[in-house]
Amino acid sequence: MTLFRSAFATIALSSLSCGLTDAAVPVPPVEAPPGILFPSAIRCVESRPIEVGGKPTGFATCGNGLRHRPEARTCPYQPRPLSDFEPVPGARDRGCACQNDGDCREKPNGSCDIGFPLGIRACHYGCSSDSDCAQGQICECKSPAGRCVPASCRTDRDCKDGAVCGEYSPNPGCFLEVAYACQTPLDQCASDEQCRGKAGAWCSLDATGRRTCQPESCMY
Repeated sequence: MTLFRSAFATIALSSLSCGLTDAAVPVPPVEAPPGILFPSAIRCVESRPIEVGGKPTGFATCGNGLRHRPEARTCPYQPRPLSDFEPVPGARDRGCACQNDGDCREKPNGSCDIGFPLGIRACHYGCSSDSDCAQGQICECKSPAGRCVPASCRTDRDCKDGAVCGEYSPNPGCFLEVAYACQTPLDQCASDEQCRGKAGAWCSLDATGRRTCQPESCMY
């Protein structure tokens, strides 16, 4: 009987010891699925690629309207058809330097656009890759050519926890001005579309670096 009790005690202690030992072993943290830290309203899902002239640009649009950059690509150049432009009688006399994209051939990637605040047509020459832009900028692919815009990230790979390198309005209300930055879990909006009808109609970065709906501040 004494031997039986001794053996039972040994087994019990061994079991208890094993339990304590297992509990003391640190358990590695479970990695959260991409985007789990982000509110559903700002999470980038149902992303669709953006093309220019049927060619990929490396940019895409999330289901919530946020434009982002999954990968860096050379921007395609696709002059717009003449039907996209209305003839302007006496354009040269009014200071217009062009009437369509075909008039802008002094450099590569030329486009004929209306300039602000004067409202006259002038040639603008865009980029085709990030190397055409200054430091702290990326080449945002647009139609008909790319344009250099400020950016603190280059692609979605520069962001963490499922965030994307997304567009925002650095100067709310100046619709030609955009910039790119990684999302943060504290963002309150993903795109201007989510701010429509609110006190602030533009999704921009506040002083803390999070996206919030802000009122127009454009000084054009």
